[in-house]
Amino acid sequence: MLIEARALSPVEFTEEQELNLNLWAIEAQDPNLDLKENQVILGEALARSQSLRQTPETLMGVNAVSETLRRSGLLSFFLPYRLLYSPAAFEAYLGMYSQFDPTLINSPVPAEDVYVVVDKKGKSLAYLQRSSLWSAVVDGVATARSNLTTEGDVMNVGGVQPCFRREVREEAKGWREVGFTQADIELAGLTDERITPQSLDTLSVTQMIRTLEAMGVSQEMIQIRVNNFTQVLYPIIGDGVSFLEKEQFGWNYLDKMATARVIGDWDEYGTLQGGALTMVRQWQERGKMNPTTAEFLIQLINSGQYDETTLKNAYPHAYCAFENLKTLVNEVMNQYPDVKIYVDALSIRGGTPGYDRTTIQADIVTPQKVFPEVAGGGAYQAAAKVSWRVLFNEEPPPNFYMVGFALGLLRIKTTLDFIRSSS
Repeated sequence: MLIEARALSPVEFTEEQELNLNLWAIEAQDPNLDLKENQVILGEALARSQSLRQTPETLMGVNAVSETLRRSGLLSFFLPYRLLYSPAAFEAYLGMYSQFDPTLINSPVPAEDVYVVVDKKGKSLAYLQRSSLWSAVVDGVATARSNLTTEGDVMNVGGVQPCFRREVREEAKGWREVGFTQADIELAGLTDERITPQSLDTLSVTQMIRTLEAMGVSQEMIQIRVNNFTQVLYPIIGDGVSFLEKEQFGWNYLDKMATARVIGDWDEYGTLQGGALTMVRQWQERGKMNPTTAEFLIQLINSGQYDETTLKNAYPHAYCAFENLKTLVNEVMNQYPDVKIYVDALSIRGGTPGYDRTTIQADIVTPQKVFPEVAGGGAYQAAAKVSWRVLFNEEPPPNFYMVGFALGLLRIKTTLDFIRSSS
């Protein structure tokens, strides 16, 4: 049975307030969080949100999320369709960044696609978001806190929300658009000897497959790429390289290399490969890493694979995390033998530093074309705990765990339309 979640209350405005509000955007990687005017008013955003709710892909997403939650066998909650979040919710989002690097506490790196709603005096009233990692965490944590039992039952939370991608430079119809809808499904619970982080990570992957199936994607067309860059790659790079540098290395090079490899754009792949090698050499010249680490990274960039022998001998903790990934892959393959799933050392879900364990990325592969990154997600235990502390001013249970994924509904519908037209 699906239960309406007792999550954060939507932000409400009077008619006069709505007429006077403007939307402003936070610039990405701006250490001072300067607000830059963006020429969109709240009324336009609300109208666009209402139109998104009536699209075929939104209905497809609601049906798929409902079906997946219903089949999960877990206590399930359908999250509200939300446009605006309170300042406290956004503070939780900022906290996800500062947890990884103490130097970022007063100057976190916000996402490019978060809008701030302010009044004429510049006072922040609420935040408009694109239903990305942090919004899923905020709603999921709020729902979990309201409904989590002392026994720690694992629960499903899911829903469909509006998205606004301010960073889109050139719109590709049905793919990268400023306004679209996105579905989210999260698992939240208390881990123990019976319910482990590994088991929840695996369950999240299988639920992603079920949700794609519910939308009409056959198992033979689903490709899942898993990784754990926080526990495998980042500790190897070491503390000599700052968190932000690691993030930029990941999202500017490795993650884009992964996508280029999936779609077969080898010219782009080679260009990115050269940039990644240059960055590693610069780190080495500046004394930020030892020769073994540099050699490992150069091998990774050149081959696109983890060197298992070096992992096992030089980085045992990273090797353990890598072995967990292989176990997850085998367990999913046993349940879904027609789905292609593998460890992709380059796929790091770049630009989403809340992930601190397994990450997952889904592609749809057809005989004519590969559609990359139609869905993705991962685990974010630390980010969930930060959200709990900020939102409720209390310590979360020490074994509280969250993992989940999001699906680009317009991307998936565009892919399905292509498949039908090609058959």
